Amino acid sequence: MEGPPRTRSFDAVTNRPERGEASRSSRLRRREPLRRRSGSARRPIRVGLVDDHASVRRAIGDLVADEQGMEVAGEADTVEGALEMVRTGSPDVVLLDLGLRDGHSLPAIPAMIAELPGLEVIVLTMHDEPGFRASAMRAGAAAYLLKDAPPSTLIETISATQEP
Repeated sequence: MEGPPRTRSFDAVTNRPERGEASRSSRLRRREPLRRRSGSARRPIRVGLVDDHASVRRAIGDLVADEQGMEVAGEADTVEGALEMVRTGSPDVVLLDLGLRDGHSLPAIPAMIAELPGLEVIVLTMHDEPGFRASAMRAGAAAYLLKDAPPSTLIETISATQEP
């Protein structure tokens, strides 16, 4: 029997604490992490950043790099760049914006997961429409967060993707 989530639960659209189901999809809770972590010799969670705004990538990259147990695995500003970064950077988690220079990124989610089985994709966007969230989750995203989420929520969500 599965116990309660180990992290606080957040509504994936409003980023407000919610009652009941965690913002992590049931797919996330059922899937094995990319690499099991055991004992005190944990390797950092490798995070890929995909956003068409360099300033956003830099700010999130600084946040990730400052967090103990996390590191930036690569960056991209296009769908093609995201797929290449997944191939070469082997991230554990990708933070993915929906609108990129070369198109909408939703179709890239299953392609990234197929390229690197076990990869977790967190959609990080400004789009607060339930239809986008539902489409992202159907495409295989582990979580959907708004860019105005507190930094602690982003870090908690990244960490939660790698819990056994």
